[in-house]
Amino acid sequence: KRGYAAVKGLEGQRYIANGLGPGKLELWGTLGNASLNLVRGMEVYVYGDVQEDVGDCAENSMVAIYGNAGDSLAQAMRSGEVYVYGNAGNRVGVQMKGGYIVVGGDVGDYLGEFMAGGLILVLGKPGKYIGTGMVGGKIIIRGSIPLTHIGIAPPRSQLEKLIQKLNEIGVIGREELVKALHAKTVDELREALGDAFRFLEKLWGSLHLGYPKPEYRYLHDDEQETVRRLLEKFNMLFKAKIDIDSLLLEKFTVITRSKA
Repeated sequence: KRGYAAVKGLEGQRYIANGLGPGKLELWGTLGNASLNLVRGMEVYVYGDVQEDVGDCAENSMVAIYGNAGDSLAQAMRSGEVYVYGNAGNRVGVQMKGGYIVVGGDVGDYLGEFMAGGLILVLGKPGKYIGTGMVGGKIIIRGSIPLTHIGIAPPRSQLEKLIQKLNEIGVIGREELVKALHAKTVDELREALGDAFRFLEKLWGSLHLGYPKPEYRYLHDDEQETVRRLLEKFNMLFKAKIDIDSLLLEKFTVITRSKA
């Protein structure tokens, strides 16, 4: 059939369908590394898992993965949609420029690393270093995510030196100093320093280009509309039973590039 192909029994073969499109492709088995790269206008259904570097620079395509995905999924993706029913590895959406990625399960470290555009929606638990080097786009994660999991913080030694300096010049008192030096998380540090935490925020931003800005909140109307559309497609593709109305009543962690 013109514009359509089906392949069964894949066992990790690499470079499948690179540069193809437009058309429809159905794949059964395990899709190997560096497949579906530079596809344009493709509709792809993978009935199994995919390995690393799948969907690099994909454009105006829809990829549905019915299993799990490896590292660097949809690297430098330009447009289109990628849906993963299960979990995904490290560096999902690295250097992503546009489009949408939806992961129904957990993701590894460095989600949205160097992200420049598009939107990533994660319903499960993420790893650490979310949005490191982020310069654009948006990451939406269900539930509350510790600040320690977002971006890469400055070295502890540098933080302690700055905190001690704030005490020396009278910005914080002895009590705040002790609490800050014993803080185990960014949340505890923020609570200990109060308004003086803004000096540390500047340190974060100066050390890390595009340090991400996290917000734990309800989704705005436009965000709800987008998430609803993506989840309706997710339910349709995987015959999932996500209660979208109830889900949208929850708070999410929304991560964007800091404007500061």
